[in-house]
Amino acid sequence: MDPHAAMDAHAELAQIHTRQAERAAAATNLIALAGAVASFTGAIVAAFSVDDGIGTFAFLTTLGGGTVLTAALYAVVGALQAQAKAASVRHAALAGDDADNPTSALP
Repeated sequence: MDPHAAMDAHAELAQIHTRQAERAAAATNLIALAGAVASFTGAIVAAFSVDDGIGTFAFLTTLGGGTVLTAALYAVVGALQAQAKAASVRHAALAGDDADNPTSALP
């Protein structure tokens, strides 16, 4: 394989992974915002949907459950973001390698 073609392929893959990492970063912000709004709204609805004696319990339980689900989803997308960023750095290093020895930057 032509070393320049390999470098071009790695540069393209680095750009793709960088875009994936940027999209994942935007998604984590959206998850945090939407999760907070949905958890709080659901907790208010749950509190007003039950008898007065257990309204506080329903509010806190729903809020806690929404927070746990939001945190879990945030962690999954954050891990995918880190993986995409690592792949981007790896391919960028391979693309920046010298043409005489295209495999010297391989792990």
